[in-house]
Amino acid sequence: MAERVTMYVYMFVFSFLHLYLGQIGHAEETDKDPKEPTPAFVYNVETFEAALAKNRIFVMFHAPWCGHCKNLSPTWDELAKVYNQAEDSPLFIGKVDCTVHTALCADHEVVGFPTLKLFEAGGKAHKRYSGKRDLSSLKAFVQEQVLGLDEELKERDGPSQPVEEKSADEPAVASQVVSLDVDNFADTVAKGLFFIKFYAPWCTHCQTLAPVWEELAGSLSDNKNIVIAELDCTSSNLICKQFGVRGYPTLFWFKDGINTDQFQSPRTLENLKSFVQNKLSSELSLQHGEDDQKIPEEGNDVPDQVKDNPEGTVSDLKDETFKSQISTGLVFVKFFAPWCGHCKRLAPAWEDLAKLMAGQPVIIAKVDCTQHKAICDENEVRGYPTLKLFRDGQLVKEYRGGRTVEDLSSFVKKELEIHDEL
Repeated sequence: MAERVTMYVYMFVFSFLHLYLGQIGHAEETDKDPKEPTPAFVYNVETFEAALAKNRIFVMFHAPWCGHCKNLSPTWDELAKVYNQAEDSPLFIGKVDCTVHTALCADHEVVGFPTLKLFEAGGKAHKRYSGKRDLSSLKAFVQEQVLGLDEELKERDGPSQPVEEKSADEPAVASQVVSLDVDNFADTVAKGLFFIKFYAPWCTHCQTLAPVWEELAGSLSDNKNIVIAELDCTSSNLICKQFGVRGYPTLFWFKDGINTDQFQSPRTLENLKSFVQNKLSSELSLQHGEDDQKIPEEGNDVPDQVKDNPEGTVSDLKDETFKSQISTGLVFVKFFAPWCGHCKRLAPAWEDLAKLMAGQPVIIAKVDCTQHKAICDENEVRGYPTLKLFRDGQLVKEYRGGRTVEDLSSFVKKELEIHDEL
């Protein structure tokens, strides 16, 4: 018996020294038999801090009683075999038992199990993993994040290898893509048409798109109606949050500072060119159509179809004629944007409301704020859709009720009754 105990002690000490000397800062703390060590490093407070100081680590914060943790554990150990036993590994895989090291888990805002976080060496940055928990998904996340962190380090610390200098007579290739950032974004896109790529340097899909995006910009360099641009979300995160960027790359079409459409097809050069040409054709034809409209010089007469509207159709209001069209009678206006999901859901009910109100002394109308920004700004439209009721050119109230045709028609009929009583 004594010999067996001595053998176990010897094996444990040997394993401990091997791990400690091979991967400094990764001493294990485990209750398992030394003959069956877990491939993932088991951290306590001291070893976690030591590992984090020297290495990039991907950690599973868990609890032994957690069923999801038990299900993930074999996959986590498989992931550890890939990285913990490899030479020149870009990171190490570890675990922290939050029932034992509660303070450590609290420090890292662990509120559920398992919580998976990838830390940069030194702990200055981390990324929480919330994807699928199979081995291939975890490996893909590691590779993507490691590439991203490496790019951030290059930007912060400078290149680790000498940069090859170009010959003095070798001309630099100028990019045709306009680079945007948090400082110049608003002023740059405030006027005109822009096709903008929101990206992150570490994103592999963004890297694949980069030469295609450059080629797209080059092919349109002589077209003065459109600007091909890009914005790095890792350095201008506030802008990306403002426009709801949820993944990379995201490609948005802007008109006069407003995001009006999103490209969602396969990102080939042909598809991108086709998208741009279709948008340009639509925008320019609309612009020419508006330019051709003539406002009456005298009397400021309102078109008959807007005031009478016997067919019960929705009147399309524009900047140039908005005031004249709401100047007489009751007008219920929907201010919207074509890309707005709530607006899309409201559209059928708004059409039905117009049909229901046919023959009544009320006009059901709409204003596309992506096309008529000035009038929407003047009417203090802060979100989409915004529904406002006007009487004789004056705002009566903003509607905030339900958006079924029943709710909307009840509101309008009540306002008509009030007016009749007066």
